[in-house]
Amino acid sequence: MTAIDYALAYAFVDPTEPRRKYRLSFDTDDITGGDRPELTNPLGRVVAVVVNPGKPDNYAQYPISRAHIHYNDAEAAVTGTGWPWLERGRTINLAAIRDRLHQSQLT
Repeated sequence: MTAIDYALAYAFVDPTEPRRKYRLSFDTDDITGGDRPELTNPLGRVVAVVVNPGKPDNYAQYPISRAHIHYNDAEAAVTGTGWPWLERGRTINLAAIRDRLHQSQLT
């Protein structure tokens, strides 16, 4: 499985669990496009990954989209018209990303 990460410099946070941090990635088995997934548009799913160093749930993965969606569709839904900031320059609203995926019929 190959992970294409979103906004690694920031934490994704669900407002209902503000202390739990996540990173967001598009997981795919198709790596034919190398570093240009927007050209090959591989199939995969969007996954939230817990970032909790030293704790048992560190790296736990939670799919937030259905499987077998195209990268370009996920990219359009996830990034939308910009990041839905909870705290500008620090945390991105994971619940809003889930809503975007749902509105785009990718869940």
